[in-house]
Amino acid sequence: MNGLVRCAYRRLELAHFYRDTANELYSEANTGNGGMAKFFKNKAYYEKIRANALLEMLAEAAYHNKPVGSQ
Repeated sequence: MNGLVRCAYRRLELAHFYRDTANELYSEANTGNGGMAKFFKNKAYYEKIRANALLEMLAEAAYHNKPVGSQ
């Protein structure tokens, strides 16, 4: 499971990178980068969704795999 946690963390880092790139492209005045900025914004959104789905799956697996005596 440690590999899945690393994967989720990397996806979150990638989402932040995409978001920052989109923000930079949006902030540049009078450049035709609106389409590219939207692309990176969408990529950031979907990477964040994938990372959150992985983390939810891991949390659920950890919850159901608890030893019986530890409540």
